[in-house]
Amino acid sequence: MERKPIRALMVQLSPLADQLQLLMAIRAAKQLYPELELHLVVEASAEEAVRSLDWVKKVHVFSKRETLAMLKSDADDMNSKLSSLATWIEPILDVNYDLLVNWTFNDSSSFLSAIIPSPVKLGYSRKTDLSISIQDGWSHYIKSVVQSEILQDIHLTDLLTTQLLTALQVHFGDSVDPGAQTVTSKSFFKLSRRDHWAPDTWGHPSRRWMSIEAPEDQSPESIDRIARFAALVLRRHDDQNIIVIGNSVTDPVRYEKQFLKQLKIHHPHLRGDRSRVIFKLGAISFSLWAEILSDCNWIIADSGPSIALASCVGTRALLRADRADDCLETGPYGNSHYIVETRKGELMYAAWTYASTEWQHRRELSIDQHLARLQFDASSDLRILRSRIRNSEEGGGVVFDPLHRYEESVPRWSGKVWSYLARDWFCGWVPEIEWEMNRASLSPNLVREIRGLEEPTQVLQKLFEQGDRLARELTSATKNLRSDSIMTSHQKSEVLRIGGELNEIEKLIGRTCAVNSTLGGFFRMHQAILHNLKGTRLHELAQETSEAYQFLQIGSEHLSGWIHATLELSKPIPLPKGNVFAFRRDDRTQTP
Repeated sequence: MERKPIRALMVQLSPLADQLQLLMAIRAAKQLYPELELHLVVEASAEEAVRSLDWVKKVHVFSKRETLAMLKSDADDMNSKLSSLATWIEPILDVNYDLLVNWTFNDSSSFLSAIIPSPVKLGYSRKTDLSISIQDGWSHYIKSVVQSEILQDIHLTDLLTTQLLTALQVHFGDSVDPGAQTVTSKSFFKLSRRDHWAPDTWGHPSRRWMSIEAPEDQSPESIDRIARFAALVLRRHDDQNIIVIGNSVTDPVRYEKQFLKQLKIHHPHLRGDRSRVIFKLGAISFSLWAEILSDCNWIIADSGPSIALASCVGTRALLRADRADDCLETGPYGNSHYIVETRKGELMYAAWTYASTEWQHRRELSIDQHLARLQFDASSDLRILRSRIRNSEEGGGVVFDPLHRYEESVPRWSGKVWSYLARDWFCGWVPEIEWEMNRASLSPNLVREIRGLEEPTQVLQKLFEQGDRLARELTSATKNLRSDSIMTSHQKSEVLRIGGELNEIEKLIGRTCAVNSTLGGFFRMHQAILHNLKGTRLHELAQETSEAYQFLQIGSEHLSGWIHATLELSKPIPLPKGNVFAFRRDDRTQTP
């Protein structure tokens, strides 16, 4: 049966790295819904990237810099400025969209999505009174958790993909069978390949190329770190070549000289290997940037869009980070990528060699054993995470597994809890809690903090239960009212009484959640949901409020389950009787 086209407008006015996360999400949706007709509104910095996609129908470019300059200028009157904006938006309004998705997730972009008509809207928009409107659950989660100080480990690509596919399934029916297609591939972008810039060894079957991105921090310490790494690669791997790239480098000639100076210090015999290092610094076109990364077997970078682009084109990535936990939402997407928390070039090299030889040791060799073979001191300066796409039985999505023993922190534990709650609320399926934790990583400090959560969590559960009871009571009291503005004095006093008690419940929830950042997400979710109720009549609003409290109560029950499971896991395990040895008195060591 022929499927009816679905016209979707995607609004993403964030930096390029976020744009690339969006592209992976909509590519997955396009494979599952071939009838999806994609229209994109993007910032000028992403124009070249999205125009190289042959599976996007239409691209509208919005330049925030030019628009702000125009609005602030005194040259024209306001009518002329508004006329210019209207001219830009007119082609967008010419299409009748079935779905509008605003993935910019800020207040200013919500005005744009508010004036574009669509029966289904995801993300931030505006109501008729111009107050913020956030209607779907995943956007509530982004507003309350992702954009807060709470750490959560659902990757942004997984979050956006799930949000979009859920809306498509609910409003437009089931998807087609995607077969064996992959979202990330060398053909993600339609590139016009140009080889005139590359050396003769580029693309040679006996040569492999690694891309190292010059970080924004171009201090001598930063240059020395990546020069140490590059020297180890060149000295110990004859088939590996290096291309240094960097759009953020303001003085390419100076940076290249400094880099080569440090490289020669760490690799005195560089003269014969000089042709193995090339530079492509300064601004380059997106097409060339994507071509370079797609031809490399590795990208080594500190942060930024290069990691997201490598994920799109299927190149393995090693992301160096000051804090690995900060990269769980936006790190490299796919299997066998690495996040390395270190400031030492030799430890970056150790992580890369471990990753590059996975096919040999099959990860049966521990990272500590690997470091010992290299005669490197791991100390406390190294933390390594490896990406893995879980199968559906384990909850799906990409996760980053630690490659060494570590001590679980309260923020990481809290992040796992909130990711679990989001999957349960909006996906309907979650893995077992015990699968998400490691007994060996539980520390006394974590257990102490979690014990302190037991009492406020129980209080929160009771408050949500009380809020649900009061909201159902208000629903019954207002169900038969012919008008919300005309009622008897008894009915009015009853409505005011229940409303006052609900207001007190809300204040108590705020005070209870203020004691811990883990609980703070519940208060923000509470505010986001109740601010965006859809009803117009009093009894409709009361019914939705009841459902909101039931929703939050389920979440608090899951939090209680996590607390109980963690405390149970932290208890000592008794040894089986067969492993208990009895000692005679004369067998014991005698003390003087």
